[in-house]
Amino acid sequence: MRRRFFIDENLSPELENPLDRVFRQHKFTSARRAALLGTDDQDLFRELSARRYGAIITEDREQLEAQYERAALRDAGLHWLGVPKVPARGIAQIVYATSVIVPAVLYVLENWHDIPTAYFAREPRMGDHSVITCEAL
Repeated sequence: MRRRFFIDENLSPELENPLDRVFRQHKFTSARRAALLGTDDQDLFRELSARRYGAIITEDREQLEAQYERAALRDAGLHWLGVPKVPARGIAQIVYATSVIVPAVLYVLENWHDIPTAYFAREPRMGDHSVITCEAL
């Protein structure tokens, strides 16, 4: 089944291309391309649901800490994939973010739940293959 992922505005829109190339049968769209820059999170979640996105990829952990935002994610039926803040700029930012997001998306796709779920990607570490954890929203 084709899944649609939304790349939040706190991540580079340049991630669309490498993610689309790696996961050819799925679709990745940035906030810029979707014309959703600056949209309030609760409105964003409703809009993503209306546009049939299945998940949001973001650095914004406050979306889970604020109960009203967590509830809005759940009500919208969205999965949440949180990634660590990227400690780089330019091309290094794209490389680093891709190295975190690719294995996380692979895990999400292989373990897609019927209920909205929060997935937490971790920074890659040598010899540590546990790159993600998850919990129900």
